[in-house]
Amino acid sequence: MSFKSRVVFSYNADEIIREFAKKNSETDIAVYSRKSGESITTFLSPSRFPDKVSSLTDALYPSQINLVSVKAINRELAEVLVALSLAGRKQSIFLLDDGIDSGRFERLLSDAGITSYEFMEERGLALAERIERIDTAQAESELKVVVDQAFKVRGVGTVALGFVMSGILRKHDLLHISYSGKSTQVKSIQMQDIDVSEASTGSRVGIALKNVDVDDLGRGTVLSVNPITEKDILEGEIVYHNSLKSRLQMGSEVFVSDCMRYQRGKLSEQSVKLDRPLAITEHEYLLSNPNITPRVFGKIMINAGI
Repeated sequence: MSFKSRVVFSYNADEIIREFAKKNSETDIAVYSRKSGESITTFLSPSRFPDKVSSLTDALYPSQINLVSVKAINRELAEVLVALSLAGRKQSIFLLDDGIDSGRFERLLSDAGITSYEFMEERGLALAERIERIDTAQAESELKVVVDQAFKVRGVGTVALGFVMSGILRKHDLLHISYSGKSTQVKSIQMQDIDVSEASTGSRVGIALKNVDVDDLGRGTVLSVNPITEKDILEGEIVYHNSLKSRLQMGSEVFVSDCMRYQRGKLSEQSVKLDRPLAITEHEYLLSNPNITPRVFGKIMINAGI
């Protein structure tokens, strides 16, 4: 059996989501899922935001669609919109509470740089079904799975929960494990407690793995067909969001967000020196600083040939 799957970043919408999806877990991210026939939608809500900006960026990373409930126009909402714009997700759905000035909110979207969106008044199944109709297909690419958490299961062994970010994950795949230098084999794959032989991009999966310890599979670990280069210096163009009023000084502390990781580094004119290596899987990385507004302030565009 195969499923058509998607991952949705949600903000301020937990009550609405609970009308048609069930809650699976909660750490600094609340995870909800909805299964409808051969369709599975996973919702990620940053439950520790605004206290932890990493809750926002970690929930945003695996997502393909944005769902934002607008109850008030405030600093936290503006910061979310800036992060959505910088992350470059293609489609957003906004649910406006009564009393929200839609014209004012559209100006805020324009200022944030968000251009692909729609407003919806419907809730419940109509909203769920609209999300399921959004096209999240992408060109074929090499397999990449990002791990969210891992644990031991009696009689099964080590199990990793994560997201298929690209490509197709298949039973018996041989995979490299970032940061450890180790490799593993996929023993089995589950989606919604159902055994499947493969899982496509947008799937949240439980993977039973051979010859690997839980300690090798922390959040942000990448499973891939080929080894991934790791670097502690990211070189490229620093791009600031236009809402930031001033530029950071060279040597300022910044945090790089990618693959559900939040890594500290120091800023220079055209690079970020990280405290520890990062698996290089993207060409763009979000940049944050906890002492400025908005905290998610820009991104680094990695030089070609990563």
